[in-house]
Amino acid sequence: MDSINQLNEQLNELRHQIASVDLFRPGTLSSHLRKCGNPHCQCAQPGGRKHPGWQLTRKVDGKSRCRSIPQSKLEEVRSQLKEHERFQSLIKQFTELNDALCDALLKTQRTEKKTSRPGTRNSR
Repeated sequence: MDSINQLNEQLNELRHQIASVDLFRPGTLSSHLRKCGNPHCQCAQPGGRKHPGWQLTRKVDGKSRCRSIPQSKLEEVRSQLKEHERFQSLIKQFTELNDALCDALLKTQRTEKKTSRPGTRNSR
């Protein structure tokens, strides 16, 4: 019964942590070089230097979706991606603790049934 109480306490702590999760987004951030589209820019010339940029990629309904991220929002997006990783980790821990609690409760219920059967040695 002590382990059940401990598991419940751990689940309550995780509930609190999950409730404190800030804005997040899934995906992968990558840098790339691109042309700006101006035909007179150096990037349009053969062998010309391209412009650095950032791209956020994620799967939506089985298809890759890409979004350009401006340099000014880069740290904000990194923070959101990191918060998503934290959320995923908390959900994994929450699932594992729930599974352990269900197993502990099942084991306790089986033990109670064995000891409460009339006509068995344990009930005397």
